[in-house]
Amino acid sequence: MDAKARLRIGEVYILNICLAIEETCAGMYRYFAQLYADNPAAADLWTKTAQEEDNHAEQFSLACRLYGSGMKSLNADVQNVQKTLTNKGQGVCFYFTLPGTMKV
Repeated sequence: MDAKARLRIGEVYILNICLAIEETCAGMYRYFAQLYADNPAAADLWTKTAQEEDNHAEQFSLACRLYGSGMKSLNADVQNVQKTLTNKGQGVCFYFTLPGTMKV
């Protein structure tokens, strides 16, 4: 494989942060599914949403393992991606402390 078709280590680091974002969101959605366990339609919605995030995380995981093989570059910078992860983490803490009601 052509070495030019691989990502730099800093870009792979960004992919790892993206993986963490997807995993964080999946955890938040699983929490919502538990929170709304008495509402099967809502719980099912959150469970399916968590599974979609799991699929996204798996895609980032594969890209990380392959060091972006076949990818030319990323159109993101590490500061913005890291900020997104931090904000998602704060959102998870916020949602974990504010149970509510949901109608589906």
